[in-house]
Amino acid sequence: MLPADAEAVVAEFKQAVTASCAIYGASLTGIRRLVDDMKRLPRLPENPDPDIAFSDGDPNLPTTTHAGRMRFSELTALAEEGGLAEQRLGHQLLVFVYAIWETTYRQRLAAALGIEPSSIEAPILGDLRLMRNDILHNHGIADRSARSTELRWFERGDEIVLRHAHVAELDYKLSSLAFAPVF
Repeated sequence: MLPADAEAVVAEFKQAVTASCAIYGASLTGIRRLVDDMKRLPRLPENPDPDIAFSDGDPNLPTTTHAGRMRFSELTALAEEGGLAEQRLGHQLLVFVYAIWETTYRQRLAAALGIEPSSIEAPILGDLRLMRNDILHNHGIADRSARSTELRWFERGDEIVLRHAHVAELDYKLSSLAFAPVF
């Protein structure tokens, strides 16, 4: 059992992970529902592949700010299973979770325990480090992350694409993680 202040740090980290996993799921679901809804709309013969604007208001007004634009066909392709949306959202999730662990929560947990951060071992977070490195330094292709011990999702040469099942497993395993400092 960890001291109360250390338990609070761990609980906050777990909440951040759960929220991040939910954001992944909500984002991917939202993109796919948008595509499904738009498929039901009538198409104009003169504009069979309309431009979709993601904006904070009427896309026809000059004062509207656009966060992005793409053709409907492009949106449809990126929303597909294994498509760019699933790939990028998964990459963002993995990189973010590892980053908050390494730059914030590991430091705070170590301080609460009065030990060096390197004394805190969690193989699943080591797996995230390997995936993060492959995402950032190997163009999202599994290399070192193929040696993961807790999250055995990818073989060497596989494209790193998280599915809903991966995210659910990640959330479950990190939510039930017990940290054990090494003295």
